Amino acid sequence: MTQSDFKNQVDNLMDILFGAGVASHATIIEQINYLVFLRSLSRKDDNAMILDPSAEKIFSGELRKYHWDNLLILNSDELFTNLEEVFRKLPEVSNDPTIKLLFRDAHVKVFDKPTLRRLVHEIEKMFSDLEKQSTSGHTDIFGDMYEYLLSKLSQAGTLGSFRTPRHIIKFIVDVIDPKKGETILDPACGTAGFLVAALKHLEEKYTSEEYKKLDKYPMDLLTPQERDFVYKYTFTGFDSDFDMFKFGLMNLYLHKLEHPNIKRQNTLVDTAGDRTKWDVILANPPFAGALDIDSVSEDLRMGTRSTELLFLRYMMDHLSPSGRAGVIVPEGVVFNSTNAHKKIRQMLVEDAGLWCVVSLPGGIFNPYAGVKTSILFFDKSLKNKVKDILFVKVENDGFDLGATKRPIDKNDLPTALMAINIYKKAIEKGKMADFDLLLDSNAVATNIENIKKLGYDLTADDHVTLVKAINKVLQSEIKENDYNLSTDRYKTIKRNDEIKWNMVELEEILDYEQPTKYIVKSVDYQDYYPTPVLTAGKTFILGYTNEKDGIYNKKIPVIIFDDFTSATKLVNFPFKVKSSAMKILQTKDDRADITFVYYMIQSIKFTTDQHKRLWLSEFSKYKIPLPPLEVQKQIVGELDGYQKIIDGAKQIIENWKPTFKINPTWKKIKLGDLCELKSGGTPSRNKKEYWNGDIAWYSSGELNDLYTTSSKEFITKNGLEKSNASIFPKESLLIGMYDTAAFKMSLLDREATFNQAICGVKPNNQVNLHFLYLYFMQNRDLYLSQRIGVRQKNLSKGFIENLEVPIPPMGTQKEIVEKTQMEREVINSLKKLIGLYQGKINQKIEEVWGD
Repeated sequence: MTQSDFKNQVDNLMDILFGAGVASHATIIEQINYLVFLRSLSRKDDNAMILDPSAEKIFSGELRKYHWDNLLILNSDELFTNLEEVFRKLPEVSNDPTIKLLFRDAHVKVFDKPTLRRLVHEIEKMFSDLEKQSTSGHTDIFGDMYEYLLSKLSQAGTLGSFRTPRHIIKFIVDVIDPKKGETILDPACGTAGFLVAALKHLEEKYTSEEYKKLDKYPMDLLTPQERDFVYKYTFTGFDSDFDMFKFGLMNLYLHKLEHPNIKRQNTLVDTAGDRTKWDVILANPPFAGALDIDSVSEDLRMGTRSTELLFLRYMMDHLSPSGRAGVIVPEGVVFNSTNAHKKIRQMLVEDAGLWCVVSLPGGIFNPYAGVKTSILFFDKSLKNKVKDILFVKVENDGFDLGATKRPIDKNDLPTALMAINIYKKAIEKGKMADFDLLLDSNAVATNIENIKKLGYDLTADDHVTLVKAINKVLQSEIKENDYNLSTDRYKTIKRNDEIKWNMVELEEILDYEQPTKYIVKSVDYQDYYPTPVLTAGKTFILGYTNEKDGIYNKKIPVIIFDDFTSATKLVNFPFKVKSSAMKILQTKDDRADITFVYYMIQSIKFTTDQHKRLWLSEFSKYKIPLPPLEVQKQIVGELDGYQKIIDGAKQIIENWKPTFKINPTWKKIKLGDLCELKSGGTPSRNKKEYWNGDIAWYSSGELNDLYTTSSKEFITKNGLEKSNASIFPKESLLIGMYDTAAFKMSLLDREATFNQAICGVKPNNQVNLHFLYLYFMQNRDLYLSQRIGVRQKNLSKGFIENLEVPIPPMGTQKEIVEKTQMEREVINSLKKLIGLYQGKINQKIEEVWGD
């Protein structure tokens, strides 16, 4: 039976139940699995009778009539009655504690009796066909069934409870290589796929070739006591979901583990005080979800609610001193920058003996979830031996990455396993040269021959693939990078000159939405209104409206694009817009990270005419480089880190205002009585002889910092006379009077004059004008509130002359100036920091573009 046939038959079973009115997926899974398990118990009895007629049977005595074959011959009414009876009696009569537990509170929930009879016969047909094809590979019956049924569940993936592909489980188990006498734990066991795979590994490892030829695996190379240990004490599993717990028990029971140590418990909540250690831990813990911090076991608390991090902490704490683990984690674990993520990675590297990170393809969990994952291998016995960490990138796992998971020819897992095994042996033996043979791409033939001596066959093509896929990184380098465990991070650093990412048109990765439903009809901007409004333009302006309906909040963040100016803005909050020209851009699928795309768009040099609708005609055709999603996220993490430094520095700069305490004993003097003040003038623009002279001439728009810089314009002596202006000396204070430039100020760094929108204050020996500048800056908002005018709100020279100024002793003025100058130096350093980190952003973007 092909996989397609198997799925069709499972679909048929579900359709039968849906048609009978059983709408709950959970009920469907439960009922099908109870019946399949009942059939399997009957076949177990049949097989036992063949091997040993005197063996104790499950369906004997009063239970005999409930043997599956006897149920098949009953009519609908009798079948319903007998199934209800066997579900009730099995936990009462059976001596098997597992069967007692599994059928506790079990009931028939398919109340349409003809449908129930049809379901029983369809199950018999499906599994009879499977048994006839011993090479079909469907030995993990419950796992395969649950895997497919789970794809039908509306919550699959969002709960993080999707099943691990069998070939990935086998890969992890082969790397870990469990041995006799070791204890094995899966702390989130689900259908027990990892534990079943570990059992099969032990059966293969400890069965002689003679039995293997007969397709039997009795583990005859073990003593009776060692075999007894395997079946009774080796395997432990925990799961908090009752259905998963039951299905895991059923699965293990059918694989001869009739009394496994499977517990229904929440590993992260119910294990406080438990000090049990295991030799091997294998797991794919839940990716999604967050616990209430107060619910987390006190042993595990580390300031995070993230289940994947808490599971890792549990596993590290519960490995024996020589224990080892293979764990699947979502991509966020390997590079997220939260303190908890950094801490868990530090613990893995420094305390748990992390020695290998395997990056898996992004679609490995399709059709349940597109989450990108990695496998972490750590071994406490190697803690003091590991100097480097091996990074392996698996591009292909033998299946396509679509929802159907069709087999393909490309499979990197075998060569990855070979590299990992050579690396681990090199660590254990202290002979890293054996592994370094793999990394030399200049001596392929010699390397292949040497690798064959180590027991592995390798083609030249395999060697090329392997060299590209593996990387060995010093622990010290990883530490310097916040313990980042992204496989591509160190390849990017070391081999950036070799990388040229594929270029894609924006329309390949972006969809756009017209903002019709989110446009503000009329708006009176007020900061205290609740709803942000984006106003288009070369720079987007944020206002606020009281209109609450029609807010965009479907998918955030998004890129807002203005047709007319080609300006873009990354928006990560619900919003409304002011113009229909502002398109809302979203990613089409998980190939692209929206923040990465935004960073790349910023470096595009648009050449467009005014009012040209770029999205429809040009914008969608622009190309950007598109690395793999994991690399995009790593790049975004790096750029976001730089941007946060820039934003933090800008916030400090914008909020800084020089302040000092005013002593009430200081004498107050009107500025006009203290200093000479004069407004400037502007020579006629029609007289060329007035302009382009050698006298610096400032407008109020140039008053943007403590000291002026070279003026934009210069006038002649004739122009100075005709404008009725004066030359003011260096260190004079210039104060803007009109509109938006009101009370903007600068001290002259040279002799100069200025226009009529500026009031100049000449220095004297009674007041330090730098001190005066600081005092006015401290009170600027008060002065601005007293502006007058309708179209323009201005201040006059007379207003400035009448300002009362506190005048401390000159020594005190100097101390205040010096103190604020120190603060200003910090601000200037922050401005340089912004430039430095903006340069880092630009450099990184250039690296991505390959410029």
